[in-house]
Amino acid sequence: MEISAAPLIYIMIFVAVVVLVEGLYLTVFGNRSASTTVSAADLRFLKRTPTANRCWSSSARR
Repeated sequence: MEISAAPLIYIMIFVAVVVLVEGLYLTVFGNRSASTTVSAADLRFLKRTPTANRCWSSSARR
């Protein structure tokens, strides 16, 4: 059973194009969604614990 080089080359080109497109997508859109998710999580945490700053300041005074 002999495998010609043409299908292997086409498969390698297809995989390379998919990897490049995925990399471009993550470069453009990946950072935006990650930063907004972290910001929203931080805001939720701050809203849930309003006394967190008082605890830190009282422990710093000791």
